[in-house]
Amino acid sequence: MTHWLIVGGGTAGCVLAARLTEDRHNHVTLVEAGPPRGPRSVSYLDDLAVPGALWDGLVATDGDTGPRPYPQGRGLGGSSTVSGGVLSGAGDDDLGRLTVPRRVVTDDELGVIDRALLATCDDAAPVLLSQASSFETFLAAARSRPNLDVITDRLVATIRVDQRQATGVTTADGAVIAADRVVCAAGAIHTPAVLLRSGVDAAGIGEGLSDHVGRVVELTLRHADDGAARRLVTGVVLRRGVIEVVAMNHLGPRRPGHAALLVGLLANQRRGTVRLDSENPDDPAAPPAVDFGRLGEADSVRLAAGVAMVEELLASPPFTDVVAESWVADGFGGYAHATSTCAIGSVVDEHGAVVGYDGLYVADAAALPATPPSGTYVPVILLAERLAAAWRRQL
Repeated sequence: MTHWLIVGGGTAGCVLAARLTEDRHNHVTLVEAGPPRGPRSVSYLDDLAVPGALWDGLVATDGDTGPRPYPQGRGLGGSSTVSGGVLSGAGDDDLGRLTVPRRVVTDDELGVIDRALLATCDDAAPVLLSQASSFETFLAAARSRPNLDVITDRLVATIRVDQRQATGVTTADGAVIAADRVVCAAGAIHTPAVLLRSGVDAAGIGEGLSDHVGRVVELTLRHADDGAARRLVTGVVLRRGVIEVVAMNHLGPRRPGHAALLVGLLANQRRGTVRLDSENPDDPAAPPAVDFGRLGEADSVRLAAGVAMVEELLASPPFTDVVAESWVADGFGGYAHATSTCAIGSVVDEHGAVVGYDGLYVADAAALPATPPSGTYVPVILLAERLAAAWRRQL
């Protein structure tokens, strides 16, 4: 029997554990730093506000700008438990291969910003939503399998390596868990941090960090709706080329009477890095240093054009009827689609194996060669499905 140890119980980890344990010749230990999580709320802003739902203290810089909070899900299901669940934008072929329950937003779920965007733009459309987190979709049904152990609230400090062969992990409390193969699935921020902290020297770890870049246009509504904060945040998206406009009907119970339009670029040339904390490089609880790099001139022009387009939309009657005031928030924000810090073709090969090591793999957003022109949920699921199938064929 082959003992697999998966570091991280987010989207990729849940898929990998479910698929690998379908083979009785595999035993899987899944180690997640955060807690078990329940079903998602209608408003993902409620999920973000749950204590322990995010990695505490994680911030990012954008070149020479100051730090900003960078939300990354923590606990079984990872970011799929705290995201909007929007699947729109993924290709038809990808959606056709996706074994995730989903539905199109219905008319009675639409909020005021959704309706204004639909009324203003013929090419705006209701979104396709996933109906459950990766934990609910993949891992929950596998929990009863005798060849699966799920450990939560346990932070992995380092991967144990002997003669360039992965042999297990050491957790933050000093416990050692032995394994034949170790898979890093802790996300594009924490996977490179674990590898770097473990002394893994494959070239390129932590390089190539990528994300969608966005500006948030905040809105003050003419009429506050006390019940809006518990309803769907996003029901409509507009896409024109590389520019995306995402409706946000409310900003949660702490911002009553406010809404937003997120303006984003679905492709950009900005690249950054993930590094260990310079003062505490050996501390697994110290947040990694995340820098997305500066946005180039061409991308800045495209993003500014997207903001100008939204300002023009806001001048039309469907918006002026419901929006009293608007302004562009400082800095970048709105997205948390980090990828490519241990990319296939550089740090790992096509099967997710870390170059120069045996029994050590990466199988999450860190391995994606580039940020996709959509959310990362679908691409990460399909990557994990492909790699798990390839590993099973090799045995």
